[in-house]
Amino acid sequence: MYKVFKYFAFISILFTLSITLQVPNTNLFFNIYASSFFIILLFITLKAWRESYAENIKLYLLALVIYMPGMALMTLTFNGLLPNNDLTRYLYIVGSFTEIIFFSYILVTRYNQNRNQKLLYQNELLMEQSKTEQYLENAIEERTQELQKMNTQLQKQAQELEETRAELTLEASTDSLSQLYNRRYFINVSQQILQTTKRYKQDLSLLMLDMDHFKNVNDTYGHEVGDKVIIYCSDILKKLARQSDIVTRYGGEEFIILLPQTSLKDALALAQRIRKAIYTLNIPECDKNLSVSISIGVTQVNHEKDENISDIILRADKALYIAKEGGRNRVESLQ
Repeated sequence: MYKVFKYFAFISILFTLSITLQVPNTNLFFNIYASSFFIILLFITLKAWRESYAENIKLYLLALVIYMPGMALMTLTFNGLLPNNDLTRYLYIVGSFTEIIFFSYILVTRYNQNRNQKLLYQNELLMEQSKTEQYLENAIEERTQELQKMNTQLQKQAQELEETRAELTLEASTDSLSQLYNRRYFINVSQQILQTTKRYKQDLSLLMLDMDHFKNVNDTYGHEVGDKVIIYCSDILKKLARQSDIVTRYGGEEFIILLPQTSLKDALALAQRIRKAIYTLNIPECDKNLSVSISIGVTQVNHEKDENISDIILRADKALYIAKEGGRNRVESLQ
């Protein structure tokens, strides 16, 4: 169809040049050509109407039907085949005006249709964009909730790991029976405390404690009673000591208490309170005849001579030996 209109346009240009150059009979041939063009246009319009090819095709067909008789009368009049009167002159004008009105209506209708279609597409695009944005917001919110949930789980796991680590650290540093610090923990911590004490010239005392005749308790009443004696004595040590003191089950029935910032005098006073509390100890689950006592060796750090905690422990152990030799249930000290 496009090629057909190209040919007609080319022929129309040729006729325009011929009329300009005043070639003979050009007007007659041009009128025949124009009439044939409108006949072909009418055929195309009828075909489009039958196939419902376009909207408003009926109005376009009506415009052609009105315009073509006027065009035919004008052509016949121009070529002298009909007389020139008001009917032949004005019928063409009426047809052309009617065609212009119908074409204008068709153009306006088509413009409105295109505009409405454009607005419809824009609305659809906006709705699609809104749906996409809502989908992305929901996806982001879901992902954020998942990450928050994962973060909460990770924090919970980290807390559980920290609690487990703390429990393992406590187990590694605590004696399971007495719930006092164990020997390994005491060795690690006491040396650090000694170095700090020496650096700042502070007091530091140490108590070495040993249950009297504890083997006889185990042999007479059994190891279960012996364990209870250890537990009750350990509770007394924890109760009488300060929070900063390092109360340790050093081995078997032997205990050590490291006393930071404590003079020998104060350490001796604490030792006497411990000795009296244990000597008057009454264990409800045990035989009333069970008597428990403890011997204690006390010493104080010597800033000039003591290089290691073992030096202080050795001196306290010698004081403990003196207490044992002196009859037990005693407190002795060495400087």
